[in-house]
Amino acid sequence: MIKLKTAKRRKACILILLRQSLRDMGYDYGDFPAHNELWQMAVTTADDLMARNEIGHINAGTRWFRYQCEREQLDPDKMFFTLIKKNT
Repeated sequence: MIKLKTAKRRKACILILLRQSLRDMGYDYGDFPAHNELWQMAVTTADDLMARNEIGHINAGTRWFRYQCEREQLDPDKMFFTLIKKNT
């Protein structure tokens, strides 16, 4: 039970920081489709903590990584391996 409370507290902190960053840029949580997809995943997996943990994070991280690479006109596969080499 303590681990679950800690996880919920951590998630709340992340949401607060994310929302403040979005507001600083003139947006708010829910202004982008990805936020709605993440919320839908949370509702869909509400009773399955294992499904909530990594699946959603990996999917969201992958989408945002590819999006950023596209914006910077970078090949996402090459950039992924460049970052691995740089940071290991």
